Amino acid sequence: MTVDIEAVQGNAKLVVRLDAAACRDLLPHRDVMALIDGVNWYNPMERHLSAFKRIATSEFSVRGYFPGRALFPRSMVIEGLAQACGIMMNMERMRDLNGTDLLRLDDVYYRRELPPIPLSVLADSTIKQYAHAGPGDTLEFEVKVSLQRQEFRYFKVVARVEDSVIADGTILLSYPSYFQD
Repeated sequence: MTVDIEAVQGNAKLVVRLDAAACRDLLPHRDVMALIDGVNWYNPMERHLSAFKRIATSEFSVRGYFPGRALFPRSMVIEGLAQACGIMMNMERMRDLNGTDLLRLDDVYYRRELPPIPLSVLADSTIKQYAHAGPGDTLEFEVKVSLQRQEFRYFKVVARVEDSVIADGTILLSYPSYFQD
């Protein structure tokens, strides 16, 4: 992970970057369902995050999705967007409730000492999809909190391949009470 302090109009802007190992510690997904390879940047002041996923030919979802044509399933694009939202939601929860120092999330030993994150669920999504992604592409998931009410967060989301928007819309995530201790 890298942490940058950038000057923006005379104010300090914190930017956090995470690698795949840190992302795995912030989400419950494993193996083939872990769709975030890293966080390009997270700006906690703007509640805005960009994550990425590199699509390989060997991935199970690409091999079995469409015979004769290797494509990344559109449903997995939505799942990747939801996971990017989940990373940001979990980082903010850890910071706000437990006093987690986001600048130390690159330290595996620090992450091991953190309390477990609660499970969140995708409560709703309204996503328009315009194109497919495929092997060799890097998906960029850009998410921004647009509304928060207690344990619910609405996000505006965009998925891109290079500079082309392939999907956009809104996602609602929640920490449901039935998953809590």
